[in-house]
Amino acid sequence: MPLSLYASYSQSFQPAGSIFANALPKPEEGTQYEVGIKADLSNRLSSTLAFYNLTRTNVTTADLNNPLLSIQVGEQRSRGIEFDISGEILPGWNMIAGYAYTDAEVTKDNTFAVGDLLNNIPKHSFNLWTTYEIQSGGLKGFGIGAGVFYVGDRQGDLANTFELPSYLRTDAAIFYKRDRFRAALNFKIKWNAHLKRTNFDIHKVAGIIAAVFLTMIAFTGVCWNFWDFSQPVIYAATFTPIPPTPVSQLIKGKSPLRLDEILKKADAALPGAATTYMSLPQTPEGVFRVGKKQPEETWEYGRSQVYLDQYTGKVVQLKNGLEPSRADVVFNSFSPMHYGTFGGLPTRILYIFVGLSPLILSITGFVMWWYRYKGKNPREKSMKMIEP
Repeated sequence: MPLSLYASYSQSFQPAGSIFANALPKPEEGTQYEVGIKADLSNRLSSTLAFYNLTRTNVTTADLNNPLLSIQVGEQRSRGIEFDISGEILPGWNMIAGYAYTDAEVTKDNTFAVGDLLNNIPKHSFNLWTTYEIQSGGLKGFGIGAGVFYVGDRQGDLANTFELPSYLRTDAAIFYKRDRFRAALNFKIKWNAHLKRTNFDIHKVAGIIAAVFLTMIAFTGVCWNFWDFSQPVIYAATFTPIPPTPVSQLIKGKSPLRLDEILKKADAALPGAATTYMSLPQTPEGVFRVGKKQPEETWEYGRSQVYLDQYTGKVVQLKNGLEPSRADVVFNSFSPMHYGTFGGLPTRILYIFVGLSPLILSITGFVMWWYRYKGKNPREKSMKMIEP
């Protein structure tokens, strides 16, 4: 595992605000020292551990000799540890995770006590975000993402008079990208919020995700059940010519070829491809359909098909799974979309959630109704009390 050490030193400045003095204010200056170590866990996964110290000087503070003026003698310091890991775990599965410990305090000031913590900076924070994007097939570019974000307690002001509570947030996303086109739906659930808000977030996320995937399931189901109608519509929508129906030419007195003869002719049509299945002709005009998987194909059964005349073994139609038509791309995506296998294990787990979504929506919907009922009922009682 390759390791590398690094160190850095940097200075920065930014203009200071008005200090109500005759002289122009000096810019606030920052000085940072950082040392760290980087590790390549694999060719596509790396991590970094860093220690840093940042000091801000020329911070505006009150002038003790004249409360109407401000002077630039304040100083603030931030130091801590940061750890992050990012990269591709498996093809299409990416992850970003990080943890930070931050000690940020006032080190010199005329208004605030030395040692006061800087406002809105948590001591502990953590984030994890992971996405899975389909790498091939008709759904290439489609992906899902999920993550958690934690922010610890932090001070609300520099005087440290009140504290903002920690919170945990869950994010989720559904996205699609192809070349320069990208579309995404993003969702957030804030677990430390009031139960009413958290319940609404869960209801919203469950409803949108269920609507997207149940629509996909319904669409493929309708197409299968009304195949004679949906097939020409998809060919027309994808501007793909409808291929002729493969048929066998009847030869009087001739029997169909043996299976081993058919398989030999199918192998000759696609050399090097493995036979994965075979469909037998159901009528005298029917054909043998032999499923093939070429080495470059990713689906376990392959998308290539050879249609052969049952009497002569002549190839009457050939579908190359490596060069599908636009309509075939749509047709090939039906099974993965319907059964949730298009993304492997992550989407199979997601489809369990989709199956439970009606129950989740029922529970969260009842809670929403209950809060509305509770909020409405006391007003009705108070109105009755003031009636003459």
